[in-house]
Amino acid sequence: MKLKRYNYRILKVEMELSPNSQKLLAELQRQIAIKNVTFEKGKIRFFIVRANLPTLRRIRKKYKVKINITAMDQTQLLYVDSMTVFSLLIFVLIPLILSAFIWSVSIENTTPEMEDTVMESLHKQFQLKRAISIRQLPKAYEIRQHILSNNPELSWVFVERIGSKLTLRLQAAPKIEKKPEIPNAGHLIARTSGVITHWDIVRGDRLFTQNMTVFKGDVLVSGIIRFNDLEHAVGAEGAVYADYWLETDFTVPRTIYYESVIPVGWKLYDIDISEAIAKKLSSFDNWLKVERVTKTIKHEVTLNEENLGDYLLPILEHKLLSKSPANTVIKSQKILHVDVVDDTVKGKILFLMNENIAKYQPFLQGDD
Repeated sequence: MKLKRYNYRILKVEMELSPNSQKLLAELQRQIAIKNVTFEKGKIRFFIVRANLPTLRRIRKKYKVKINITAMDQTQLLYVDSMTVFSLLIFVLIPLILSAFIWSVSIENTTPEMEDTVMESLHKQFQLKRAISIRQLPKAYEIRQHILSNNPELSWVFVERIGSKLTLRLQAAPKIEKKPEIPNAGHLIARTSGVITHWDIVRGDRLFTQNMTVFKGDVLVSGIIRFNDLEHAVGAEGAVYADYWLETDFTVPRTIYYESVIPVGWKLYDIDISEAIAKKLSSFDNWLKVERVTKTIKHEVTLNEENLGDYLLPILEHKLLSKSPANTVIKSQKILHVDVVDDTVKGKILFLMNENIAKYQPFLQGDD
């Protein structure tokens, strides 16, 4: 029993690295079992059991290689075996441990700016910038929903996990080309009746002539033009001016008060100067401070039929023009009648107006 145990004692064999030693090792491996072959610092090292020692010596003589044999004690054997087991465990366990984590997150089909934005958002929400356990990894639909809710320009996110790598493929939402909107997509119609005097048409088909009488609601400029038997909606734009009579009522106090400003002289700084000198110094306005001196005078006027045209009409015209469209002109006026009742003056005035009577009207269904 002791002899059997003796024959299975472990021997460490070392020899110089050379062509013959390599041939010896190759032939030895074909005949006996050897373990833990290592090449280190110009030497070959391996282990055999003592029972195979005669075979080793026979092959050594054939190749004339010098060898060094050392018997291993139990402590050394335990160390070698422990290291072997430990290395084996490390070799097996490390891949298993690494495969339990997500080590890489890549985002495809996007711009660098979008990639940075999405990664920052995922890090804040799921801490995906660092290694994360696969057990802690959110579900694919959770990642997708988070990205889509924060990036409306995306239509879908493909989430794929292969081993320790998570890949996100972003799909942009299709760009829907909007049909170009036609500015003022409609016609120009008459806001009131009148006689056409002139016009300034930017776009559209003019349906009137000069001195033509039009009525309220008539289409003045069509937003649809016809070319080669085809209709094209372009939208009407422009201004159409017409004369029309406007009757207005008025009620004003019989006594009115107003102020007027009249020039009374000129000053150079605080020195009074004549108008002739002021005209000569006008070319030096950049250096000299020449000012016109004015005086405000308050007036009190009692209205009657004779002075209505001098005092009342300018007031009424100013009030009417302030409420009218730009470029409106009052061509003439006619006082129809005036009543003086106690301290009040009432009456009617007829104004001949000239203004832009065109009003925009959107296309009705079927126009375009």
